[in-house]
Amino acid sequence: MREELDALKAEARKPLTEWEAEQEHIKAEEEAKRQAEELRKEVEAAHELALLMNEKIDHDAAEAKRQAEEQARLEAERAEQVQLERERQIAKEAKRKVEEQARLEREHLEREAKEREQRLLREAEEAKRQAEEQARLKAQRKSEEQAAIEAERQANKKHRANVRSEAIKSFSDLGINSNDAQTIINLIESNKIKHVTLNF
Repeated sequence: MREELDALKAEARKPLTEWEAEQEHIKAEEEAKRQAEELRKEVEAAHELALLMNEKIDHDAAEAKRQAEEQARLEAERAEQVQLERERQIAKEAKRKVEEQARLEREHLEREAKEREQRLLREAEEAKRQAEEQARLKAQRKSEEQAAIEAERQANKKHRANVRSEAIKSFSDLGINSNDAQTIINLIESNKIKHVTLNF
């Protein structure tokens, strides 16, 4: 009896049960649609996020590339500046060496010129001294020669006077007076008496 009642109850409730089942099915479909929509939205959001991420990655990559290029440019500029500074230092050092070499060469030439000037002055002074000495010796020799000539002349004069005196005395010893003897000697010296001479 109870089973029949339950069957009748079930039969009576069948439209409701079917409706409820239909409602559950509708709800399930709506829930499935809602979840599908949410999933679609999540996929779209994920896709947009992926696009944004890709865009950010591209931007970051581009920025990294730009920074790398900028860094490379700055490093190249720094390297160029370092190279220019090195070359400037090399040129400056080369110029300093050339100027130092020129200074040393100039000092060497000036020193040689000064030494040559001093040597020429010494040689000129020595030549002057020697010339003065030669002149002095020449004057001394000339003075000595003149003195010797004068001494010889005086000696010869004295000798001739002595000879004349002795000759006059000899004439006086022979009885001829001194005046006549003087006249005779003068005639002999003047070669006025042939074949007669005085030996001085």
